[in-house]
Amino acid sequence: MTIFGRPVFYGWVVVAAAFVAQFVTVGVQTSVVAVFAPEFI
Repeated sequence: MTIFGRPVFYGWVVVAAAFVAQFVTVGVQTSVVAVFAPEFI
């Protein structure tokens, strides 16, 4: 696979996928905690 005629280093693909996964996970986790916070209090 190439981008702009240069080969792609798949390590950066893994880093990008991990960043997106963490971004989504933190967003979902914050929403879930906000829903249950009154019950915890």
